[in-house]
Amino acid sequence: MAVTNTARRAIADIAITVALFGALVLPVTGPALGLDASRSPNERRAKAPPPSRPRSLQAAWGFPGQFDSYFRDHFGFRSWLIRLHSRASLAMETRPTDTVPVVIGRDRWLYYSGDDALRYVEGRNRFSDEALRNWVTCLQDRSRWLAKRGARYLVVIAPGKSSVYPEHLPAWIPLTTEGNRLDQLVKAVKGVPDVELLDLRSTLREAKRGAQVYDTTDTHWNALGAHAAYVAIIDRLARWFPGEAPVPLSRFDLSWRRGSGDLSEMLGLGESMQETIPILVRRSPNSFQNVDGRAFASLSRFPPIVTENRKARIERAVVFRDSFSIALMPFLPEHFGRSVFLRTTEFEAGVVETERPVLVIQEYAERFLSVLSPVNQPAILQELHRGTR
Repeated sequence: MAVTNTARRAIADIAITVALFGALVLPVTGPALGLDASRSPNERRAKAPPPSRPRSLQAAWGFPGQFDSYFRDHFGFRSWLIRLHSRASLAMETRPTDTVPVVIGRDRWLYYSGDDALRYVEGRNRFSDEALRNWVTCLQDRSRWLAKRGARYLVVIAPGKSSVYPEHLPAWIPLTTEGNRLDQLVKAVKGVPDVELLDLRSTLREAKRGAQVYDTTDTHWNALGAHAAYVAIIDRLARWFPGEAPVPLSRFDLSWRRGSGDLSEMLGLGESMQETIPILVRRSPNSFQNVDGRAFASLSRFPPIVTENRKARIERAVVFRDSFSIALMPFLPEHFGRSVFLRTTEFEAGVVETERPVLVIQEYAERFLSVLSPVNQPAILQELHRGTR
């Protein structure tokens, strides 16, 4: 029997109704029924917590907004939809979302867009005169304070991928012609007494001529990029510690593995965006060994790394670092008799007082220049400026 037009319309109406009902109901009921078992992407941010029951009129007024934030972070099939959006975005150069701050560039290169990174690349968030003076003064005060304790201070800026590989950024991102915050800071500290700043952009740009030094799916430099950065750091330290020389690349075995980086994980595409990642393994055993670092555990949510090396000539070092220094860990401890690596953007005067180092390195990812306003601890300021008021 032929289906009449009326029956066709009825079937279509039912199908549309079922689809709309599913779209409305499944995001709420899916997790409760165990239908959304997909792994959540690593979004590098804390998801909104469930709102508490309002106990006042003021709390009730803010409840809808809190619930909306919670629902947007936890509704059913959210992870699947993020992956679907990411796969669609790979086919075109799209702007990042608030949920997943990743830019998909040319040739499937990924760039982190959080921490005001896009305005930084475009030169639209340059330092004000006051903010720039604050950076210079803060670094100079730290160096002077350390000098009173017989220690050197080196500030190392780990460049973002966009500074080394701007050619893979999407065409819709206009690159600055007037300079960014790092350009301003480098110019401002030039000739300033006591401030030693190592800008690694030229080092990594030179290194990329011989090898790929950042992974396409990750924020950070890879092992080859980290070794190039390490060589530049030790070469700079040799001005203070004559005879200090980096371990050359020829003393490492280079191998490769298939994997994916943090940015592809944030998109939920870690399994489908695999690439070949370099691994460096030293042919001879390391001279350093890890020791107990629990004494500094309260200063960071990441475990401190403390090493000792009887063969090293730089007696003691403290390194305040971020995630870029993870790849430096196979290299730098070879040069320090005792070293404390603490993952923090602060300058922890108490660690310096405890360790009595001859060297303090402070490594900042370039993108932190957009979000940090450094402040020295009161003990430093009081000691340096006592009697000057």
